[in-house]
Amino acid sequence: MEKRRKHRELVRIYLDLETYRPVKKGSFIREDIILIGLLVETVNGSEVIYEPLENFEREDVERFNGEREILLRFYEYLKKLKTLERNEEECLLEIIGFNNLRFDIPLIVSKTLKHNIVKKVFYSELKKERINSGEWMHEADFLNKWWHSIFTIDLAQVLLSFNKFYFKGLRLEAMAKILNEKFKCEIKVQETPGLDGEKIAEFFKNGRFEEIEEKNVEDLRLIKDIYHCLKRIARSLFLSSTQAS
Repeated sequence: MEKRRKHRELVRIYLDLETYRPVKKGSFIREDIILIGLLVETVNGSEVIYEPLENFEREDVERFNGEREILLRFYEYLKKLKTLERNEEECLLEIIGFNNLRFDIPLIVSKTLKHNIVKKVFYSELKKERINSGEWMHEADFLNKWWHSIFTIDLAQVLLSFNKFYFKGLRLEAMAKILNEKFKCEIKVQETPGLDGEKIAEFFKNGRFEEIEEKNVEDLRLIKDIYHCLKRIARSLFLSSTQAS
């Protein structure tokens, strides 16, 4: 009899970046990652851990060079999560964010290549891939393959229909309020003046790092609550459709 394969453990990670950009409308232009916020949740929801990866100790904000260190810590942390399961197979990672397919992940990938991080973090894995394939693998190809192994959910894409399929005006707080109104999700929306994402550059310049982290924590909590609300809605719709048939 064929031995039944054990299901691999799933680790759910909520992701949100905070960045510093000198020009307000210059997305991705001279945009520095100043904090990668991770909210790590076991698949049964029994444990939630907040992990802020930042490097606020710097001498000159205009030439902030701490993002390479932040990215190194980010990849090392994800590698550690992947190997939490005590058997031969790695854990499955699921990353959930809001607009992460259009912003957070593309920025992380581009900065990873810019800072030559692949060889530093994945030296043994990259070497193994090249040996096994019998071909020379470019670091960018390895990075694409590595990210492809991670399940990625973008809640902004999921919620587009609630905003007439417009990205403009698609904001976490607004979506939470709509879900509360239409589906009674009871998501707590914290109205905190001064914590808008556009204020981050000002906060960073003035050394208001605790407020940057406070915004990050609030965004991650909203992402988590919206995700679980949408899962409950999907489960309810599925049960209704099966009962009707």
